[in-house]
Amino acid sequence: MKEISNQRRVDIEARLRSGQSVRAAAMGTGVSPSTVGRIRRALGLPVSKAMGGRPPVLTAEQKRRVLGWFEEGLYKHVTDALPMARRRFGENVTNRVLRLALREQGMRALARQKKPLLKPRHRAARRAFAFRHSEDDANFWQTIVWSDESKICLFGSDGRHYSWRRPGETIMERHITGSVKHDGGSVMVWGCFSADGVGPLVRIEGIMDGSAYRRILQRSLLPKLEQVRRQHDDGIFQHDNDPKHTARATAQALEDWGVEVLQWPAQSPDLNPIEHLWAHLKRRLRGREVQPTNREELWAALQEEWGNITPEFCRNLVESMPRRVAAVRASRGGVTKY
Repeated sequence: MKEISNQRRVDIEARLRSGQSVRAAAMGTGVSPSTVGRIRRALGLPVSKAMGGRPPVLTAEQKRRVLGWFEEGLYKHVTDALPMARRRFGENVTNRVLRLALREQGMRALARQKKPLLKPRHRAARRAFAFRHSEDDANFWQTIVWSDESKICLFGSDGRHYSWRRPGETIMERHITGSVKHDGGSVMVWGCFSADGVGPLVRIEGIMDGSAYRRILQRSLLPKLEQVRRQHDDGIFQHDNDPKHTARATAQALEDWGVEVLQWPAQSPDLNPIEHLWAHLKRRLRGREVQPTNREELWAALQEEWGNITPEFCRNLVESMPRRVAAVRASRGGVTKY
């Protein structure tokens, strides 16, 4: 190694310790990069590389400001925020720049969940329900018979489907979910369950009016309710606020039968565990090795899968009620994760 003066060596060491790269220190002192490299190794300093690439469009402070816009709900989409970002930060800001800024700070573009639209009166009723039942334990919720109607489609989406494939790969039969116009047919059903297991699953033909609904309750609800009463010395019926459920004739029939009805807040499917039971039933249906091809096969498959739902699964759903009530109370009657 060619000898260099002490002063130049001190200058090289100072440059290296300040974070300059070997090449930059060599150019600044007029010494070869190999000589500077040996000095760096002798000092035990890590390799410092000059930052390459184009400078970032947004500063750290500007990125935090963009994050604040979305956390505060000022914008829902990046394209909506772009005009403001360009006015504030310059015309070179693009949608891609904003997306990268959000991703760097932990934000992800996820599918927006569909939730019932809650008006002030709905929030107030949900909040009142949560306070009214905040102290109820599992023993109370086990006395409830939960009920609802659901439409099960033969084809079409009862949920989001995914398939794995390489980018740019030609779409094959295995990558698609078949669909036909008007979903290819469907079956409308009424069902109920309690912590002890499912009750009857009833097929609804045509449009169900109030009289048809009362016939279902008399034939299918009352036996299930009597079973719950024998198990728990009490039985309470739950249904939502559909007009045929709250009709005067239906309320009178339930009173004549001696059925106690749970006061239920409107727009509250997240409080009803039967919604998760329907989702479970549809997953079981999609998981069948042989899929039904017509309404009669669909109905037969539904009856079979409904009968395979275990009491343990039903009990776990009912035991989630204290958590659901607590979530509504915490959100002051607003939407929850359920």
